[in-house]
Amino acid sequence: MMDLLIFCHLVDSFDMDMRRYFDLNDKKLHLDKVNQDYPALSASERHIIDFLVDVWCGRQERFDFMRASGDLASEHRVIIAQWFINPFYM
Repeated sequence: MMDLLIFCHLVDSFDMDMRRYFDLNDKKLHLDKVNQDYPALSASERHIIDFLVDVWCGRQERFDFMRASGDLASEHRVIIAQWFINPFYM
């Protein structure tokens, strides 16, 4: 339960509507919705959702910090850097 609360805080930290991709009550990821919306997302949004999906799934398949670093706002890089210091997975 605590990891879910931490994940909710992480999602909300980005000040974007990323919760629409997660059913936090049923602990489900709507990957079909992510893939459907992906082409219309900004580069920054794509990096953030890739990061959140990897945290949710507990593996690194989508997020590439090196590519993301050039597109993400400094406050978003700080959020991700804080996660690197104290990582958790769903």
